[in-house]
Amino acid sequence: MTSGPFVTFVVAVRNGRRTIERCLESVWRQTDPDRELIVIDAASDDGTVDYLKANSAKIDFWLSEHDRGVYQAWNKALSKARGEWICFLGADDRLFSDDILGKIRPVLENRREEEIFFYGCLVNVNRKGEIIETLGQPWNEVRDLLPKIHCLPHSGAFHHRSMFDAGGFDERFKIAGDYDLLLRELRKRQACFVPSLTVVAMEIGGMSSDPANSLVNLRENRRAQRKWGTVGAFPNRPLLMAWLRVWIRIILVRSFGIERVARWLDIGRGFMGKEPYWTRLLP
Repeated sequence: MTSGPFVTFVVAVRNGRRTIERCLESVWRQTDPDRELIVIDAASDDGTVDYLKANSAKIDFWLSEHDRGVYQAWNKALSKARGEWICFLGADDRLFSDDILGKIRPVLENRREEEIFFYGCLVNVNRKGEIIETLGQPWNEVRDLLPKIHCLPHSGAFHHRSMFDAGGFDERFKIAGDYDLLLRELRKRQACFVPSLTVVAMEIGGMSSDPANSLVNLRENRRAQRKWGTVGAFPNRPLLMAWLRVWIRIILVRSFGIERVARWLDIGRGFMGKEPYWTRLLP
């Protein structure tokens, strides 16, 4: 146990003025007050810093300076965090309800010693705030898949601070540093899924937004797997299938345009009994 707050919420932001207010308000509205809030801003120039200054009395620690990416920002926050549990949020995220901390607290307080990473459901929403997808599978269903591909929601998950005893995030990663951390820490210890709890709503962009990031993410996944020896010399099937899906998406969008491809993909989802997804991401 620590002498500080029960949970530290960490928010890293770069030019997130459109969404940062919604994110921070969701923390401030938590009915359980036993938490702290740390915000690390990467020298924003869109009004984010002005908003942080105006609300500095409600932020336990914040700074604004250039950094090398989100993992350096998170490591800066870890050096200041006092909570027994750490929860990372993006500026595009918000806690799903005002009683998240109150609901998760008894679960965390009654954990087994080997359980260090707790997660619930995460919902993806579009810019209108419409829920378009719910993510989160029980740990016993994804435990064996994790070494092959990143399959745990990281945003809104609760990390026991002992996860960082061996160090923080590897800043050499641009996108997959959280996956690298999970591979390191869950080799001998356990994650725990809280099925009744939707923790975070994450706003996602359109189907063509930053496709290069998807490729970088997959390359970094592979690098993290090699780093921790979870895979052999050749990419595993889940990773290869993910690569294939990304390239098909990129080629189709470049060839036929976003709107047409979104309609085609959702028609295919309809044949599989799934709700529309891609068309709901269109502007």
